[in-house]
Amino acid sequence: MVEISPEPIIVHSEEILIFLNRAAIKLIGADSQEEMIGRSIFDFIHHDYHAIVKRRLLAVGDKDKDNYLEFVPIELIRIDGENIATEISSVEAFNFLGRAVIQSVIRDTSARKRNEELLERTEKLSTIGQLAAGVAHEIRNPLTALKGFTQLLKSKYSDPYFTIMLEELNRINLIVNEFMLLSKPSISDMKPNHIKILIDNVIILLQAQAISNSVLIVNEFTENMPPISCDPNQLKQVFINIIRNAIEAMPNGGNLTIHSEETPEKLFIRFIDQGNGIPKEQLAKLGQPFFTTKEKGTGLGLMVCYNIIEAHKGTMFIESEQGRGTTVNTIFPIQIS
Repeated sequence: MVEISPEPIIVHSEEILIFLNRAAIKLIGADSQEEMIGRSIFDFIHHDYHAIVKRRLLAVGDKDKDNYLEFVPIELIRIDGENIATEISSVEAFNFLGRAVIQSVIRDTSARKRNEELLERTEKLSTIGQLAAGVAHEIRNPLTALKGFTQLLKSKYSDPYFTIMLEELNRINLIVNEFMLLSKPSISDMKPNHIKILIDNVIILLQAQAISNSVLIVNEFTENMPPISCDPNQLKQVFINIIRNAIEAMPNGGNLTIHSEETPEKLFIRFIDQGNGIPKEQLAKLGQPFFTTKEKGTGLGLMVCYNIIEAHKGTMFIESEQGRGTTVNTIFPIQIS
């Protein structure tokens, strides 16, 4: 029964693995049980969680306490080096010659954690968007007057300070426009569109920038990709932001691979670059207002992307590892005829 259980189960004694069921082998990314038997369980547990796991294993063998331990979150390290969020519960199965043989059940919580983060991000976007729209509306009118009078002064006087002032006013105007988009994207032209055509148009637009950065854009689209219901101009804005970020992340060149796949209900588009990747501590902050890794970024571009995709009933999440590049995942519901 343990062998065919859908939940990953491992059996270990004195921190050494002695059995893994099929689900556990799959979760850890191993090819066979023989590959894992005899190895320390700590080979596959992130070092930040070593101390808590050691304490729990001692508690399991404590005869004065209940030998069943509730689920606690830990981070596992797969064979391929990928870190995954899990939770683990342990119980002493039996005692052999004074050595506790422990059975642990592991649950992959990465999808649940991602959903919780998406929900939190959505709530944040809604609150910030409403506030931003109100502020932007109040700024726009005086900003227009300032820009107009500055242009008038520049036409009459040759002072270089007027050029600097106009550049900064244009930058403020850019931020105000992004604020307006945060409130609620204007999705007014929803109709069936082929994403491949939209992305091809964006690639043509950004091809010169890609060439100047020695970046090769590689399409890996499936044949007969189904259409989705969308506002093409809004999604173009999303794809321009994602592709431009990927190009700028590879100043020394590399490949940007755009990969698609689909299920009967969902269309997945992944943008995979070969840049330096994003540090883990920064990855969690992406999409937050005014957080940016760029010298001249506003930190609002990704927030706008999240908002537009959410308005299309889709989702977006980013995976990255330093030294291995970044993948931006976008998921859209397929237009059903």
